[in-house]
Amino acid sequence: MKKQILQFTLTCFISLCLGVSSIIFAQTFPAGYVHEKIAPIELPTGISFTPDGRPVVLNSVGGKGTATIVNADGSTTPFFTVLKTYTNKEKGLLGLAFDPDFVSNGYVYFYYTADLSPSGNQSRTCQNTIARITAKNYIADMSTMVVLLKLFENPTFIVQPNHDGGTLAFGPDGKLYVASGDMDLWCGQLCISGPNATGCNCGAVWKAPTYAQDTSGYLGKILRINKDGSAPTDNPFYKAGATDARNYIFTLGLRNPYTMHFKKGTSQLWINDVGSSNANKREEINMIDVSNPSSTKDKNLGYNNGNLNPIDFTPPSTEGFFDKNNSNFATYTQPVQVYLPSEGCAISGGVFYEPSKPSFEAKYVGKYFFMDFCQGWIKYMNADGTGVTNFATGLAGGGNGFGSVAIEEGPDGHMYHLVRSVSAGVSGLYRIKGPNAVGVEAEIVSNKYAFSVHPNPSNGGKMNVHYNAKVAEIATIEIFDQMGKLNKTFQLSGNEGFNDENLDISSLNRGVYVVKFSTPNAKAAKKLVVE
Repeated sequence: MKKQILQFTLTCFISLCLGVSSIIFAQTFPAGYVHEKIAPIELPTGISFTPDGRPVVLNSVGGKGTATIVNADGSTTPFFTVLKTYTNKEKGLLGLAFDPDFVSNGYVYFYYTADLSPSGNQSRTCQNTIARITAKNYIADMSTMVVLLKLFENPTFIVQPNHDGGTLAFGPDGKLYVASGDMDLWCGQLCISGPNATGCNCGAVWKAPTYAQDTSGYLGKILRINKDGSAPTDNPFYKAGATDARNYIFTLGLRNPYTMHFKKGTSQLWINDVGSSNANKREEINMIDVSNPSSTKDKNLGYNNGNLNPIDFTPPSTEGFFDKNNSNFATYTQPVQVYLPSEGCAISGGVFYEPSKPSFEAKYVGKYFFMDFCQGWIKYMNADGTGVTNFATGLAGGGNGFGSVAIEEGPDGHMYHLVRSVSAGVSGLYRIKGPNAVGVEAEIVSNKYAFSVHPNPSNGGKMNVHYNAKVAEIATIEIFDQMGKLNKTFQLSGNEGFNDENLDISSLNRGVYVVKFSTPNAKAAKKLVVE
């Protein structure tokens, strides 16, 4: 019985409980694509990237929220741990963002659920919280933790602790955007009369909460805050002297915005909003333009205005595409794309693929990739929502604790995603490499001169290079970071035969680099890890 309860709980992760059976397919990818697990992480919840290009995986287990850095060789480095974290069901350490000025100020922001019970045993109230810490050389100092914003403090939310949202993202305006879910209070708290009274202890039909349309609370919104936790005065509902949530609200009308991203080089915020499981509900991909913060136009995504669907008397008929001729919905923004419960239970991630050095084929560049938690597929589409096409299936999905959670474009041109599972050896960080994996893999083939670098990993002082040249010639060595930025260049007067040179790399920060070697007759590339 205990095993069945655990499986059921994890099946419900980021979605309304479906009670579905396990759905595990054989994996399918386009020809030439490699899918590989690179780090085991227990029950992960989210993924971000350090400014030097390494994945940071979040997980929430046993009353602790942990952030772990995954290095280029697959080894892991603890980043920070948040004690007294409420980790039941969908709560925990859910989102992380590095300050755009991290190199100079070291600020790291995170979204987590604080456990407010005195003994930390998850028995009392909990509180979704936005906090900031300072890190130096990717070593976090938890004593610097500052709470910037508290989204609620109410024991009611432990009754049904789902729909937390949790993603953080910095916009082009330098403000921090926060995705907050509606908490999904259900039948025991909110009831309506109707003919289909099932599953509610109050003897009435379940009614979805309307918090997402309430400007006095933080739930079911995209919030926008300054780096110090204050409210920007140009937010749409800002009112001088107001003491409630309205000053922080940027966008209304969301159910469970589990992931969101800014499209590179634009003011477009793309939001993946998890939908209901009823037959008339939809999973949504939304987009809002944040370039005019003070305007309320097109800042309402429609969930939930309390209007019932006339077919089965369940709200809201604004989930998915809706009729703009209906006066109840005329001012709301249509989603870019939706899909049915028959296609999947929860949109758990979505991101544009637009790296500076793509490993995927050109036809995928600029497409929006998105994935489903239960079905374990990845699809892609054009930015206008057209051309939805299957990319991969069988990653992980269904019941029995499996789920594909979060998908991100890596700065190395690969795609990364997480699998959350109670099965040993399954949970962790996975990477999808395309056939155009340029740089290291392609250039090593031409390594005629047996070029190598030592020590690797390096402590960041000197880098020793070796190569065995067939003729005397000038050699160029270039060091690029994971974003493709050239950091160092050296020119060597190489001799015929064995060459051994010590190069100063003390100016390099910790991270993963590509060292490119070239002469008129040879070229090669090596990965370099600076610790």
